[in-house]
Amino acid sequence: MPVPTPQAPAATGIDPGQLAALSALKAVEAVYGGASLNALRPVVQSSVLRRLSQRCNWRGEGPPGVRPIIKLVGHRASSPTASCREVSVAVSVGARCLAAAVRVEQISGRWQVSALEVG
Repeated sequence: MPVPTPQAPAATGIDPGQLAALSALKAVEAVYGGASLNALRPVVQSSVLRRLSQRCNWRGEGPPGVRPIIKLVGHRASSPTASCREVSVAVSVGARCLAAAVRVEQISGRWQVSALEVG
């Protein structure tokens, strides 16, 4: 089943926590599975995309051409301010589970990912 691509929340009414979780999933897919970061361009700040694109040169472990199954396990959001969400996300990559930290801020009336770290 295909995973939905993050869209601009103003157009879809998506919850900022869901936006963060889907953005983390797409970032992990790009780093570990070879997917493109283009789906994140509308909702992720350019500085975050630059850092992610540097990590995409490394494709993870395993035989060449074999991509692991990548799935969203879950997420938990907190609201330090009314215009900010900090979200912890768990993503499975094959038999491993990775954590991601995402900060989503409301900028010019739109929710945008301002920080995204995958570890």
